[in-house]
Amino acid sequence: MPSGQLELPPKAPKILKLVLEKEDLLDESEKMFYVLFNGIDHSHGVFTTYRTNSKAPGIEEHIKGHKNAVFKGFHTFDIAQNHYQEAEDTGILELLHYNAGPETLYIMIQGVKPGVGLLMKEGLLWRGGIAMSAVGTAAQGHAVFNWWQNNGKVRYLLPRCPFA
Repeated sequence: MPSGQLELPPKAPKILKLVLEKEDLLDESEKMFYVLFNGIDHSHGVFTTYRTNSKAPGIEEHIKGHKNAVFKGFHTFDIAQNHYQEAEDTGILELLHYNAGPETLYIMIQGVKPGVGLLMKEGLLWRGGIAMSAVGTAAQGHAVFNWWQNNGKVRYLLPRCPFA
């Protein structure tokens, strides 16, 4: 079952180019690489710097003032790239680019912490997985999640193991 959107029952039972240059000012142990899962105009990608400089574009210009930006820093480029690729491969990036409103909720079916909540932070821990978005109440979302769980559709993933 791929990630996507679903319609709840009425009652509850743009890819950015990867930049590989390193910042000269930071010691390698202090270096951060940033994954933008959803930024201004649904931009996304992997960044080697927070602020834009003469060598590389930064993530800041894609998140500044965007209250729904979803991004995270990682200590190595490989880890950042793996998290980004997994989110892309499992359909999570596409799901995040859906214009969510205040009543949008996410139901994580396969992830580190499946359930109903804020997608990347709570249920997937910045990983890929299978999730659905829907407009409705938390009670409606929990009812659907419980049905899936009772029917063996929910899968728990280990935090550091690749999605398979």
